[in-house]
Amino acid sequence: MNEIIEIGIDGLGFVIYSPFAVRKIKEGEDFFEKYLYDGYSAGKIAEECKIVPFCTGSPGNYTIRVCPGMPTEEQKLNYDYRLQVGLIVKDNELYIRDVYDLMDWTKECDLNQRIVVESGFYIVTLLTAIPQSGVLGDHQIIDMFFFKVKFFPVIHYNGVPFLGRLDEENYKGYDK
Repeated sequence: MNEIIEIGIDGLGFVIYSPFAVRKIKEGEDFFEKYLYDGYSAGKIAEECKIVPFCTGSPGNYTIRVCPGMPTEEQKLNYDYRLQVGLIVKDNELYIRDVYDLMDWTKECDLNQRIVVESGFYIVTLLTAIPQSGVLGDHQIIDMFFFKVKFFPVIHYNGVPFLGRLDEENYKGYDK
């Protein structure tokens, strides 16, 4: 599962999902306006663990490094921000896209934004540091750890899941 995805985004974050979760979204539909129009709604969608949006706070160019398991305590020390989200993967497929793609939906997704992940329930731990330039989104690295669990990952959000701060409310602590 160790993969690297290079992706530029116009939006303020990403959406991760398995294709089964978006089957009912019609081509051209503005899912973003309809269901993610405010932080509360976006948080509720994320809690379903099917279509999981998260905010980075900035458009830009990102390198997403996909890793299995949970980060070690030592690894976590190298990051400024962390976030945990739950995710359901079916048919061993996972897509990572610009959250603004949900404004004018198309099912087509670049091959370089698709990864193979074994079907199941996951706790996804996202870790990132402020780039050396000090500018969010400036070739920023996000490490995304996928930890498979045997249960539906119950995670609650008070708004949009945000990979831009480090506090206990934002980090669910499944690895503690």
